Amino acid sequence: MADVAVQRRSALAECYETGRFGTSFDGEAPIRIEERRGLSVVQVGAWGGRAADCVAAVKDATGVTPPTTPVTGATAGSVSALWVQPDRWLVVENEHRDLYKTLRTMVPPDMGAVVDLSHSRVCFSVSGARVRDLLAHGSTIDFDPGKFEPGACVGTSLGHMSATVYMNDPDAVDIYVMRSYARSFFEWLCHTAAEWGYEVA
Repeated sequence: MADVAVQRRSALAECYETGRFGTSFDGEAPIRIEERRGLSVVQVGAWGGRAADCVAAVKDATGVTPPTTPVTGATAGSVSALWVQPDRWLVVENEHRDLYKTLRTMVPPDMGAVVDLSHSRVCFSVSGARVRDLLAHGSTIDFDPGKFEPGACVGTSLGHMSATVYMNDPDAVDIYVMRSYARSFFEWLCHTAAEWGYEVA
C-alpha cells in the first residue's frame, strides 16, 4: 500500500476570518491576531540529574539554549525554547524537518523524555499597543511592562483556558493553547479585543 501523506488542518479552518473588527480605528490595529501555522512543537523533559546534558543536547540540535531560569524563554533565529516547569521545555520551530526525530536522537531515553505536541497545540501571535490590556482581561498575571518583559514565559489560565504565554517583544506575545480549546480561545480573543478594535491577519 502506498504511503498517504495527511496534511495538518487548522483547528480554526471553519471560523478564521481575516479583516478588521470591533471598535473602528485608523492606521495600525490596537490588537493584531494571527494564527501561526506550520509549527513543530516538541516537549523535552530531563530526568533527574540530566538537565545539563539535556540542555546541551537541545542546543546542539536546534541552536537555542533552553533556559534554566523559571518563567523565561529563549529564541535563536526561528527556534524558541520555552521553560514550562523545572527541567522541562517546549521547543518550537517552523516546520522544515522532523524536529521530534531530531530531538529523539539527541536526547536518548536515559537522558529525558521527548513528546511531539505539534498536532495538539495551536499558537496565536498577538501584538499591538493594547496587547497587555487584552492579557490583563483574562489572567491574574501582572503583565505590566516592568513585571513581564520580553523573554518572559508563563503558563496561566487565560480566558479560563490553560495557555502558555511567551513575550517575544514589548508589545507582542505568542500564546499556545491545546487544540481542543483553539476555537473557544479564538472567540475569547476576538470578543475581548473588540473593545479597542482588532485585526485578524
